[in-house]
Amino acid sequence: MINKHRFPDPLNATYVSPRYRMLLNYFRYFDKEEGTITCKKGLKIDGASFGRAFSIIFGDQHDYDIPATPHDQLYEDNLVSGKYLTRKQCDKVFYRAMIDAGFPRIRSLLFYAGVRLGGWWPWCRNRRRDSKKRKERAK
Repeated sequence: MINKHRFPDPLNATYVSPRYRMLLNYFRYFDKEEGTITCKKGLKIDGASFGRAFSIIFGDQHDYDIPATPHDQLYEDNLVSGKYLTRKQCDKVFYRAMIDAGFPRIRSLLFYAGVRLGGWWPWCRNRRRDSKKRKERAK
């Protein structure tokens, strides 16, 4: 059962493509270790991006939108309360969000392992993008 104290806002999103949805309003997650993660209106989310082969086992990737949304926000902008989080910290937030969203611990652990194995690519892509933006602003 979802913990309404940790996820106080409804998740309102619309499809912008078969894979992506876009947040129509702000969405917050209160993480017990990192604090409040505010997901911005307009954020594109893809749920749990585990591929079609695993959908037979785990269902639709958008079944995981609630815990995946704060993780997607952290991968976009890893800043929480003025502090930059490491990728590992962001992935641990996802693990805790899975549990707070009511998923079993074993599935939460499997998904955590999945983001630890496969999350490096989007993380590095977004950090390169951030670096380019900082360099352009400095000119």
